[in-house]
Amino acid sequence: MALNSFQPLYVQIYEDLKNQITNGVYPVGGLLPTERELEKIYNVSRITAQSAVNQLAQAHIVQRQPGKGTTVLKKPLQQLNTRALGIIVPGTLESYGDTLLHVLSDEAAKYGFASLLRYSNEDQQLEAACIQQLIDAPVAGILIAPLQREFYNPVLMKYVLQGFPIVILDKQMQGLDTMLVGTDHFESARQCARMILDRGHAKIGIIDYAEISNSTFVARKDGFASVYSHSHYTLKSSAICAVVQTNYISDRMDTGSVNADVERICDYITTQRPTCIIALDSYLAYLAHEAAYRLHLSIPEDISFFGFDANPGSDLHSQYSYYQQDEAEIGRTAVRMLSAAIDDHDIQEKMCYVDGKIRDLGTVKDLNDTTV
Repeated sequence: MALNSFQPLYVQIYEDLKNQITNGVYPVGGLLPTERELEKIYNVSRITAQSAVNQLAQAHIVQRQPGKGTTVLKKPLQQLNTRALGIIVPGTLESYGDTLLHVLSDEAAKYGFASLLRYSNEDQQLEAACIQQLIDAPVAGILIAPLQREFYNPVLMKYVLQGFPIVILDKQMQGLDTMLVGTDHFESARQCARMILDRGHAKIGIIDYAEISNSTFVARKDGFASVYSHSHYTLKSSAICAVVQTNYISDRMDTGSVNADVERICDYITTQRPTCIIALDSYLAYLAHEAAYRLHLSIPEDISFFGFDANPGSDLHSQYSYYQQDEAEIGRTAVRMLSAAIDDHDIQEKMCYVDGKIRDLGTVKDLNDTTV
């Protein structure tokens, strides 16, 4: 297998193993090589090999059984023809992205499309290269979650304006006539804000990036501001803690920069003393939770905590109440819309919002409760 720079290693190994299962190299009922064997075959770490096998298990292609090995359950869905869809995402987290990618790929196959996946790694030049590479492949259409930036990629804008079939995932491109499938982040934030305000939290702290901005974060902040503006507790500028300079892709291994961000959040909590912290995404929630830990603050006894998208990979101690997007329905709707556009069907609603829900895990304390 020839490795490339556009996909994480575990994704490339996952795709290669899937192809080998399809071609009968690893037959249904047989065993995959062990993780240690896969390490040697692909010259990768055990964690990378394990992640690839986990992807196969999540797709129900294989079953992992401790002490017995990994059994092939079925062959992956066969493509009905050679048409392909391009999928571009900045990256994924367990909190948001993994489920979406699986659904996009599976749904594309149901509509007779192969899937070509590319990662832009929050890099605008790489995003432009991914778009052009897929156009040249060629693909019949593209599903893309744009970068977390307030300005749009000129290459993306060019093909949108030319009418190439493109569905934007999750982030609205203001001023452009695009197809969009995602969450109504303004209304979902209003739901969250009402819950937090109803529990007596007049002074909140919204953890945000210093430089990264996009329609999702703006809508979430506007949703909170909208609810609080109709209460006795209008949000002040100090409610926004825009101090985080790292992100989940480019700087997560730079412990010095990450620690600096955590310390900035600690300073904010110490000086502003919010009763509830709201993190605009799961990476910000990770940093804010670390800050609370360093300050020896118990959640929710000393400070309440709420986030957008979960932190499922962590232990129970670091879980928090959050707003959960419906990734599966977003994926199904996006592929259905793109397939209709490719086949020149009339798209009645170009912007489709999918409802999510609040998952209350008990980390937002009710300050109105005076019982001991």
